[in-house]
Amino acid sequence: MFIVSAVNHAHRGARARDAVVTGMGFCLPGDCSPVFTPAQLWSVASRGQSCLRRDDVYYGSVGLSRDEFDDRVPDVAGRFSRHFTDAHRFGLLSMTLACEDAGLDFRAGDLGEAAVLVGRGGVDANVHNYL
Repeated sequence: MFIVSAVNHAHRGARARDAVVTGMGFCLPGDCSPVFTPAQLWSVASRGQSCLRRDDVYYGSVGLSRDEFDDRVPDVAGRFSRHFTDAHRFGLLSMTLACEDAGLDFRAGDLGEAAVLVGRGGVDANVHNYL
């Protein structure tokens, strides 16, 4: 999950931590395909659905193929992207979708003064070995 937010720098005091979420992007397990947009996430969450179980195993694999990643994030040269793990692809795709949702173009320098904070948890990369 990636969220783009804008910080209000008008107040520089001890409470200057106002932020506004301007864009969200996801690369999460879905029912039949990955969840990418806030609308898709809401569709899953509003029904109380869990997408973490497949074939009686709980792991929540995203199922994002390299081709799907390349189609959605075409700017990354193949010499780099072929070395990415699933975690790299999930993060980059989520960032791209969050920027699109926020109306920001990272290619044009809209994120020139931005900080990117990334976190990830899960065992989806180990599932096939486990099975």
